[in-house]
Amino acid sequence: MKSDLQGKTALIVDDDPIYTQLTVEMLQEHGVDCHTASDGQQGYDLAKNMVFDYVLMDVKLPLVDGITAARNLRQAFAVDVPTKIIAFTSLDLDNIYDDGTAAGFHGYVHKPFREESLLAALAALN
Repeated sequence: MKSDLQGKTALIVDDDPIYTQLTVEMLQEHGVDCHTASDGQQGYDLAKNMVFDYVLMDVKLPLVDGITAARNLRQAFAVDVPTKIIAFTSLDLDNIYDDGTAAGFHGYVHKPFREESLLAALAALN
């Protein structure tokens, strides 16, 4: 798995500093260059102005929620966003799946998560 992620870039958008740090550490162990944002607006701004292989975005965020931020990214890039967006959430996936998929999420990782779940979600996008 390490070679599959080596040299990739990821933006982690989460207002929980513990999840952010754990995610960064997990991904850096696999050679991923990580950037972080703590709210949806900051995440949107970074993802709009920099190219990332992955955006891992919490659904419940301050300022702009993750579903709105993902939808705004899709609109900003017209149709084809070069980044794969994965939802991080502790919410029931049945309640957000349709809205999230329509907004542009490519995958979902349920919190709390294990490293294997995160890596599997990323591998499914390659």
